[in-house]
Amino acid sequence: MRFGERLKQARLAQQLTQKAVAEQLHVSRQTISSWETENSYPDIDSLLRLSDLYGLSLDTLLREDTGMTDYLRRQDVHQQLRPVQLALRVMAVAYIVLMVINLLWPRLRLMNPIVSLVFLVGLYALNYLIKFNQHFGLEKRPLFREQHRWFNLYGGCYLVLF
Repeated sequence: MRFGERLKQARLAQQLTQKAVAEQLHVSRQTISSWETENSYPDIDSLLRLSDLYGLSLDTLLREDTGMTDYLRRQDVHQQLRPVQLALRVMAVAYIVLMVINLLWPRLRLMNPIVSLVFLVGLYALNYLIKFNQHFGLEKRPLFREQHRWFNLYGGCYLVLF
């Protein structure tokens, strides 16, 4: 049996409305409906509260439905990738700072081909991670360059100039 069907049957067996369950779990009625139709899935805290409310074990709720387990696995992967994305973003900002410092004080010679190569590899990796997250539905925001088309033009002009 699918996760949403199991939630709905457990709720109906206890003669509860979606609104009553929502009030007990401190979520909206639409959230309960979304869980029952499998448009979204609850987080782990809500799963524990659902388990207690309906008197169902987590094993019963999760084991037989691959959609729910896939969702939880994706969230786990997303959590593990966050530090990597943060590190790559910090690296990109550090590169920009180095570039500005190098323009203001060229005698320091902070920029060299190795630093630039590391930066380009980092940008490529960051782009790949964001696309990976979007593919698996973990990241819903569009890329900065997709939101702001001028950025691609500016980047192209910058590469041509330097």
